[in-house]
Formats: sequence, C-alpha cells, structure tokens
Amino acid sequence: MAVRGERVEVSVDARGDPSGIRRGGRVQTVAAVHERWRLEDGWWGQEEQRCYYRVQTSRGAVFDIYHDLVSDEWYLDRVHD
Repeated sequence: MAVRGERVEVSVDARGDPSGIRRGGRVQTVAAVHERWRLEDGWWGQEEQRCYYRVQTSRGAVFDIYHDLVSDEWYLDRVHD
C-alpha cells in the first residue's frame, strides 16, 4: 500500500493550481506556487498518479502538497522549516 501524507482540503484556481489549504480547521491562502512536478508509478498493482506542488502561504509557511489523481484527494506531504 502506498504511503500517504496528512489529508487536507485544497481549493484551486481556474488553472487548477492550489489557492487555499484547509488543515486542522484553519484555512491558509496560497500566495505562490514555487514548483510543480508529477509522479506516475505502478507498483505491485497499486497505481499512483500524483501532482505535487511546493506552495508558500500568505503567512510565509512552505508546504509540499499533492493531488492524488486516482482518488481525487489532496495530501500534505511535507512542511518546510
């Protein structure tokens, strides 16, 4: 089974880029998308298709989040210090 991060709710803009993140009942506005990359893999019959984003919020926090294209769910993968 694939390892998943913390589930979050993400709102997107007209282009499909993250514009807001709801985590633990708090909403943070995405001020910038610094990087985008895609992961596609099939391992032991488990298909993975993810779009990753490194985002900075209006409060200055930097997160790596990803959209799981198979389940259509969003996850927080990493919080940068």
